[in-house]
Amino acid sequence: MSLDIKDSETVALAEEVAKMTGMTKTSAIREALKLMRARLAKEQTAAPGKRERLASVAKRVQAQPDIGRFDADDLYDDQGVWK
Repeated sequence: MSLDIKDSETVALAEEVAKMTGMTKTSAIREALKLMRARLAKEQTAAPGKRERLASVAKRVQAQPDIGRFDADDLYDDQGVWK
């Protein structure tokens, strides 16, 4: 199988990582892709839980009674004392 990388920055990064780790460029690229795949899989599996939690919070907020709008005059008297 063949993969022809035509981007000089990518080739330089592969060479640098390979040199730093003692791996071949192929092994360095493989390990980088495995790490990225694992990170993406983790993010994708975590996302549904996050959506469910946010939906639950939104439901609770929507269930709160509408207390209308108020401003500082509703909280403090004309002397600035808490009502």
